[in-house]
Parts: sequence; C-alpha cells; structure tokens
Amino acid sequence: MTRTLVLFDGLGGNNDKLLSALAALYAEPANAAYFHCVFAALDQVRERFAAEATPAPVHLLNLRQWLEKPGTVPADPLCNSIAAGICVVVHQLCRLQPARRLGAGPVVAALGYSIGLQAALVCGLRLRRLDAFLDAVTWSIRLVASSLIRAHHLTAEHSASPASPMALLSGTSRQDVQEAVEAYNKVRPQALTVGLVNSRSVQVVSGPAPDLLDFHRVHGPELIRTGATWSFLANTIPFHSPALAEAVRQVHADRAFIGGSPTGPDLQLPVYAMDRAGNLQDAGDLMTEFLDQVFLRRVEWETAISHAISDADIERIVDCGPGVSARRFSRECMQPLSRRLRFESVQQFAHHAHEE
Repeated sequence: MTRTLVLFDGLGGNNDKLLSALAALYAEPANAAYFHCVFAALDQVRERFAAEATPAPVHLLNLRQWLEKPGTVPADPLCNSIAAGICVVVHQLCRLQPARRLGAGPVVAALGYSIGLQAALVCGLRLRRLDAFLDAVTWSIRLVASSLIRAHHLTAEHSASPASPMALLSGTSRQDVQEAVEAYNKVRPQALTVGLVNSRSVQVVSGPAPDLLDFHRVHGPELIRTGATWSFLANTIPFHSPALAEAVRQVHADRAFIGGSPTGPDLQLPVYAMDRAGNLQDAGDLMTEFLDQVFLRRVEWETAISHAISDADIERIVDCGPGVSARRFSRECMQPLSRRLRFESVQQFAHHAHEE
C-alpha cells in the first residue's frame, strides 16, 4: 500500500473553469442528493442573513441558479471571495462522498491549504454513511458561507479600491518582506501582516486594500530591487490576518445556527495544521481551528507539509484541487529534501486506486 496524503487547495488558483467543473458534477445523477443538501444549506444561510441590517449579498449565493441556468451567471462571479470560497469547498466536498471512497484505502492523512482546510477536516472524519456525510456537508456550508459573509462585511468599505487585500511577493526572502511590513506598520500600526509563507521565496501580505496599495508605493521599489515580483491576488477578503478578528467573533456567535462542531478526537485519520507542525486529532473544537487558521493565523506551509509528510510517512500526495497552488508550493518546499514523493491528481488516483 502506498501511503497517501490528500491535499486540498485554497483560493489562490485560477477559478476560470471551476463553475464548469461544478456543472459537470451537478449533471451526474449520483451527485443529486449531495447537491440538494448543498442548495438547502445555502438557502438557510440566505434566510439567516436576510433578517440582519446588513444582509448577505444574495447574488453570491445563487449556485443552484448558476448550475441550472448557465445563461444567468453574471460576469466574473468568482471574483468575489464569498462565491469563490463556496464553490471551492462545494467542489472539494463532492469528491468526499462515501461512494467515491477518496478517504479510504491507502489514504492515511489529509492537509488543506487555506480554505481547503474544511474539506481536509471532513475527509479526516472518514464518514461512511451518506446521512452522516450530508450532515457534515450542511455544517460545512453553513460555516464556510457564514464566515466568508462576516469577513466580507468587515472589509466591504474598501471594495472600491483598485487593489485587492492580498498581494503575492515572489522571488525574495521572508526576512525582506517581514522587515518591510514592520517598517510600514510603524506608521500604520497593525495595518498589514505576512499572512502566508508559501515557500522560502513566496509570501503573501494581507491587509486593507488601500494600505496594500500604499505599501506597494512605499516599499515596492525596494523589494523589487531584492528580486521580488509583485501581484495582487483575486481576493476580496484579507485572509490570514488579525484584522478579521471581529468577523471570527461574530461567526462564533452564530454557532447555534451553524450547528455542532466535531472535535479533534472525532478525526479518524490525521489532519494536519497549516500554521504549525501539528495533528488536529489533538485539537479541541474544529470550528475554532478552521476559523483561526483560515482567517487569523499565518500559513507556515513548509513547516506544515514537511511535518505531515514525515509524521505520516507519506509516499504519495493526491492533489484534490481545484487549483494548483497547494501542489506547487508543496513541490517547492520538498525540493531541498532527499525524500522521493509521487504527486497525482485526484483523477489519476481514482483511476488506479482499485489496484492497491
């Protein structure tokens, strides 16, 4: 048996084909119960927020309509992190249905990159009954959608900015980026943070879009001289930033609506943290872990992937997508090591899993 880790990507990739991929899954009769559950949970989220003074942007929850009537899809619907995040998680959870057996056989561990953590947690539960799995889907969609909406509300005042609240800096060291952020924060305290350390030469800075634009103006030329390239990510929420603490508090207040959260001991296989070297089987409330790791804490990807591979004695990584960022950064982090690893797509894995 080839010891296998399943890897779930976040929002950093290109989402151009995500809706068409979801439409293909939706067209499969075997997925009917799954999508009925997803749509029902999204309707519940819509109703929950409709009563608030600042209601949810309803058009970003119209997944059923987009899949059933492609002609109604607005231009660039996934340029908003609410819609993109929901679609990423729906795509990933569909692969985890008990009949597909993705978490069975040689799979011994799971790891999620950013919002991909939620699918990794569900994978780790190893649910074999359809009703139990659909309960986990309902809880997951309520949690993911509610947290994205809360974070969106907290940062919506900057939506008109020409920049986004996350910027990727590639080709320079963590120390150089950290020093530049600290220098900027002396003028604008706690405005920005290094939210993701993807590899030794790729970091993401998170914070309010106007501050990131100003940071680029002030420190961009200096970082470019060190070899950095700069690009604003297609995000509307500054993930992995303490600036979202109030949104996380609000989501915790929604716990009665979201539903009961599993705990670390409920995980039947190791699910690894992305902010540290840790197995979440040793954690407490997994809703808290999701909120803290996705919205507040820094991603330490080299630490996370290295620990997962060594702790679970991994020989193969199965990339569950839908983007390629997690696979790319995992490969970069593994290059200095002598350990040989095989990377496969989830489609390749499904094709020959029955042989093992």
